[in-house]
Amino acid sequence: MTSEEILYTILYALFYVYIFFKYINNKNKAKTVILLLALWMLSAISGVIYEQNNLFFHYNKITFFPYIYLFFVNYLTFIPLLRNNETKVESIFFSSKSLEYFSIIIIIMTIPSLLENIIHLIKSGASALDADKIMNRYENTKESFSHLSKISENTLKITFALGFMLPVLFFHTIALNKRFTNISIGLLICFFNFLLTAFIVGLRSLIVINGMMFCFTFFFYKQFLEQKFLHKLYKPAIIIASSVGVIVILITLTRFESLYFSDTSSIYQWILQYIGESHGNFNADMWYVEKHSYSDIVTKVYKKYFLGVDFTTRDFSKGGIFRDNFKCVQFYTTIGPYYAGYGAGITLTIFSLVSFIFSHLIKIRKNTAFSTIVLYVFYARIPFLGFMSFTYDADIYQLVAIPFVVCILKIFERTNANEKICCKKISL
Repeated sequence: MTSEEILYTILYALFYVYIFFKYINNKNKAKTVILLLALWMLSAISGVIYEQNNLFFHYNKITFFPYIYLFFVNYLTFIPLLRNNETKVESIFFSSKSLEYFSIIIIIMTIPSLLENIIHLIKSGASALDADKIMNRYENTKESFSHLSKISENTLKITFALGFMLPVLFFHTIALNKRFTNISIGLLICFFNFLLTAFIVGLRSLIVINGMMFCFTFFFYKQFLEQKFLHKLYKPAIIIASSVGVIVILITLTRFESLYFSDTSSIYQWILQYIGESHGNFNADMWYVEKHSYSDIVTKVYKKYFLGVDFTTRDFSKGGIFRDNFKCVQFYTTIGPYYAGYGAGITLTIFSLVSFIFSHLIKIRKNTAFSTIVLYVFYARIPFLGFMSFTYDADIYQLVAIPFVVCILKIFERTNANEKICCKKISL
């Protein structure tokens, strides 16, 4: 890497450092947005370190203009969150019926896969920790859920489709104190099943995504939780976080040892790759793609289910699947898949429209509807995990489910006026 390329990478990272410190000096700052900007700053700084000793080669040199484009388009995804502030919320109104219905659906749909996951672990015993078996299930998605029956696999898909609601429902029911205690416990068990499934299948992404969105949602709802409860929460939270951390480390070590470069590189480099590679990959590889596929995740699903195109194998043994001078299995930030599909101009237009639409759909006010919070958390996942990739690329069912869920919630909120209750903000 030349000194010029290092300079461009540092300047790019400084963009994120600047907006982070500019925002935290704002009097009306939101904790959720601070967390978002901190993650992007960390990712960009990690990219500076990683690019000086990267694991995968680039096809082209790093230049400055692609970084400017990348920063601008990614910043567009921040705007709907920057325009809102959870500290303004004094109450959240909703229909208790809708809360109960969606919670019960998720809990009931979780039961079959939970039972079969537990039975599978008991039968597997120590072999459940076998690195080769974990990697085999991860590389071939046909094998990933082979331990589940068709019923359990289909009900698990439903819980995945409604997964964006899980952290919101969980913290909302907790904020309502003892009225929904049983439902809160049931939702926590659903989260446990997500972790269990991720461990069996070897999917760290499922753990990381759900863990990070639970943290994001906690920061939103923290102001509604009683201080006594928060003090009681810290110990079990630390235990759960530590357990989750052990699972992630175990899967990480398993994956790392199976890769062809594990003998010539350190796990430290590999972690930096996951956190910070996307920026340089977009700049030096994705930017120079000339033959765009003019497709996105929607057409990918169409090809899979209607044309029979096979997307079930992940071959990481030689550093990735190559297409038109870029490696398909690496990260390129949120906009990468769209740039590959449509090019710079259409991608800029798409994300400008998305930013504009969600900025107007999401209005956090003093008295905010529960449906708005659900939409807020759903959208937040895009920029929150955008420093790696477009997070819903693997969760197409959630993109399908969100408009229906929000519409149903709004109908309940408007037609069941007598059912509305407020979650009063607790002064700190």
